[in-house]
This record gives sequence, structure tokens and C-alpha cells, in this order.
Amino acid sequence: MSEIYYITGTAYAGKSTMVKLLAEKYDGIACEENYHDRLVDEKLDKNEFPCLCYTRDLRDWREFIRRSPEEYTAWCEGVSAECEVLELRILEELKKQGRRIFVDTNISTETLKRISDIDHVLVMLSDQMVSVNRFFERPDREKQFLYRLLMQEPDPEAAMTNFREMLIRVNSKEAYDRFLHSGFRVLLRDDHRTVEETLDIVEKVRKLKKQYWVTRIRRSLLSRSAGFHCIFFVCVNLPAAGALNASAGIVHKSFYILRRISQKQAGFLSSAIKLPLNACSVFPSQLYKG
Repeated sequence: MSEIYYITGTAYAGKSTMVKLLAEKYDGIACEENYHDRLVDEKLDKNEFPCLCYTRDLRDWREFIRRSPEEYTAWCEGVSAECEVLELRILEELKKQGRRIFVDTNISTETLKRISDIDHVLVMLSDQMVSVNRFFERPDREKQFLYRLLMQEPDPEAAMTNFREMLIRVNSKEAYDRFLHSGFRVLLRDDHRTVEETLDIVEKVRKLKKQYWVTRIRRSLLSRSAGFHCIFFVCVNLPAAGALNASAGIVHKSFYILRRISQKQAGFLSSAIKLPLNACSVFPSQLYKG
């Protein structure tokens, strides 16, 4: 059964980076920023999704950058609400693959409280002005396109001032505080922290660290030549539980995997580690107690 890990929060907090790295490390599915865009095509009903279809059907993009900050904020809020509907549809399909799913999500914290729990949701936040000041620093094609449009306006300075006000309103203190006090764990952006250090924190917060060796075991068992060595490693080395920070839960999962391989393979393995076959069911608890 799939587990879904959600990361929500403000822009430039590192959400998509963490989603990508977690999916790579845990052999999961990465749903990065705007992954719902694949459903925003000509078939999407503009009556049901007016905000998402606004940019799809837009003929003159100068209209986009000339909106008032109030109009832009209302549109962004509408987009988030509509994205939530699409995301829930996509995730329902992805769950059928039976892999962990890591999501940079637009789903509201209110909805996340209903469909998930504190161990599967993380809020990542950056300072409000980071998004405003660094919006055009990313090489995203869309952002650079908007920048060129702003510079082509009759009064580029006034156009940029208006656009910055749009960003300030969307990234308001009120929006920041809603995330901060959502009840979920929060990780603040720290430019002195490396990507690796941030990943380590995210793993610990989500209690993924203890599952890492289980993932390694699953991958190794896919190879018949590597499967025996992997289980042998667990059996021989897990008594040094402190060194690996192993838990009884991990060991139980490891032997659950073992029981799924053929009886012939299990017999070979039990003789290799000099344990009777039925020891596989009691060894983990004995190890944990020791």
C-alpha cells in the first residue's frame, strides 16, 4: 500500500528539491512543483476550473501582468483550490502503484488534516521577501517570459512595482502565519544549512530514517544474486543495533520480505546463516530484547 508524504509551504523553501531527493533515495514517486499541469489541457472544463483555464486560454499575456494585486491574489487562491481537486485525482491513481509518493502540494492544510497525519505532512517556509526579491532569479521559462513582458511595458518601473505588490500580497504575513500555526511540523529556510543537512532533518521529522535499510533490502532482493548477501548482512550486523540505529520494526519488515522468497531460497539462506527456518519469526524479537 502506498504512503503519501506531503510537503507544503511557501515558495523558495526547498519543497521540490526535497521531494526529488526523497523519491530518489526511497525509490518513490516524485510529484514536484505544478505536477498537476499534465491535466491542464484542452479537455479541462473552464466552468469547473476557471482559474486554471485562465492562463490556458489567455490570448494576450500583457493582461496577466497588468492585473491589480487584489485580482492577482484572488486568482492565486482560486488556482490553489482548483489544483487541490486535480491533485487528489492524480494521487488516487498513483497510489495504485504501491510505492511511496512524495508531493510538493497545493492541498490546503485543512484538507491535509482530514486525509493525512502529522508524520506525513511537513511545512517548509522561507521569509516572505525571499520569494518577492528572487522571483526572477530562477531560470524558469515562464518567469523569464513574464520578466521580458514587464520590461516591454510603456513604464517598466511602474509595471515591476505593481507585479512586486502582487507577490507581496500572495506571500503575505497572514499566509505565512497560517502555515506556521497549522499544527504540522515546520522547517524554516536556513541559507547556512546544506541541502544534505536539510534532507537529513526532513527524513528524521518524517521518521523515514528507520525505513532506509528496509528500502535497501527490497532493492537488493530484486536481484537474485544480491538477495542472500543483503539478508545475511542484516542478520549478522543488526545485533550492533546502536551502530545502525536499527529498530525491531525494521527487522520484522526485513524478515517479512524474506518469507516472500521461494522456500528453496529461504532454505539456502537459513543454512548459510546457520539458523533454522522457523527462527526467522523469532529472531527479530530476540534481537530487540538483547
